[in-house]
Order: sequence, then C-alpha cells, then structure tokens
Amino acid sequence: MIPTAHERLQELHEKMLDWICEHIKEDEDLFHALYGRIGFAQSELDPEIECRLYKMYNALPPKEKLELKVKAEYAEFLSFWRTLSADELIDIAPKVAVVNAVKDQIMGCVSDDQAAYFARFSEPLEAISERILESDYAHESELVPLCLGNMYDAQDGGYSFDEDEDQDEVIEQTM
Repeated sequence: MIPTAHERLQELHEKMLDWICEHIKEDEDLFHALYGRIGFAQSELDPEIECRLYKMYNALPPKEKLELKVKAEYAEFLSFWRTLSADELIDIAPKVAVVNAVKDQIMGCVSDDQAAYFARFSEPLEAISERILESDYAHESELVPLCLGNMYDAQDGGYSFDEDEDQDEVIEQTM
C-alpha cells in the first residue's frame, strides 16, 4: 500500500523531530531550534518533547503563546477543510470566513492580559469563532475585536482550557 501524502508528511515530521531531539541535547537549545528557528507550537510536539520544553513555552510572553496556538489551530482547520468536498465547504463557508477573520485580526486587537486569557483556551480560534457565529453579527468581521473584548470582560469559561495552564495558575495562587 502506498502511503498518502498526509501519512508521508507525518512520518517525515516524526523522523525530523526524532533526529533534532537526538542531536540537540540541551533543552534550551532544543527550544530555540523548535520554537525560534522552525516555529513549532507547543501543541504540535509529541508529549515527551513537550515535557522537556514545557517551562520554556510557558515563559513566553502571552501574545507569543497565543500566536503560536492560533497558528497551530489554524493549520488543523486547513487540514480538515482540505478533506471536504466543495458542497461541504459551501455549507461551512460562514465558519471558514469567521475563523479566517479571527486569525487575521486577533493579534492586532488583544492586550497582553487578553492574550494571556485567550492563550489558556485549548482551542482559541474555535471558541472565539463559535461565539461570533452564535451572535447576530457573524457576517461582520470588523466585530472581532468587540467579541474578544466581551469574552474577556465576561471571563467566559464556557470553553475548555488547557489543564496545564489552569494548574500553573492554581499553584501560583497557593504560593
């Protein structure tokens, strides 16, 4: 059986990460290679590598953490959308438009505090785009900053947060 392009890319991805991790022993150097040079988000790494680099990713400024999460989640959206037929894409066109608008605008309209809040979401693009789609103004992409502000002000915990982020906050509050 000939592997599909996706399977082959996955195989190459795993081999590349294995090689990099084998040849870069120091965690800080590995972090700079994977994050600084290649641009991997924490969620794109396998759990073993993620554990090695956890503290360094969490030390990133909030906007950088959010930007990495948004890029990784958007790549997942793109991969999913590529599997859909034309009719299926037409059916979800409003969501595609909103996800693209959020991706394009989010980094330019969040404060550091807002970025820290949204970086805690396990899927910030999904959460924000769903909130916009639930509103009566889903067709107006210029309302993305308003939606972000409203979600932040309400501290709407109706979406799943990364457990590690919540755990760090609890630990910090008890110290």
